[in-house]
Amino acid sequence: MIKSIDVLRVMAEHRASEFEFRIYSPRTEQGLSDTELSELPAYVEKNSTLAKLRGNEKSVIPVTTFFEADFQTIASFKMDGELICERKAYGQPMIAVNQALFEQGTYSEMLESQFKGIRTGREIFVPEMSEATASGMMKEFMKWKENGEA
Repeated sequence: MIKSIDVLRVMAEHRASEFEFRIYSPRTEQGLSDTELSELPAYVEKNSTLAKLRGNEKSVIPVTTFFEADFQTIASFKMDGELICERKAYGQPMIAVNQALFEQGTYSEMLESQFKGIRTGREIFVPEMSEATASGMMKEFMKWKENGEA
């Protein structure tokens, strides 16, 4: 099951990608349908944190604000046109289509802790690491950097 923080982490790790997500229609939210989608898909441009509606670009909201309030209304996410996770029907859990994107290594866990700390205003304490943990973290960072996501 995918949570909003998981999608936000993928978006942060792949800032150079465009994300598109489909939202369930108001009829679906009212229980008149299980799978009807809104007419306009929402998207987040490359290197942005603002969600917009295709065809109505004047409607802009920070993606974190939208996810906090309305993550359950999202039917699916695409990254650069490829489906990465979806909800089969309104009220169902969000399931990963591309599981590898949502697997979290040591470096990603540290990034997530930093995001949560920044958001809550708390200081982040990094525990002492073994040589293997530090090595694994650096390998993940280098892979991330090689993929052009740094």
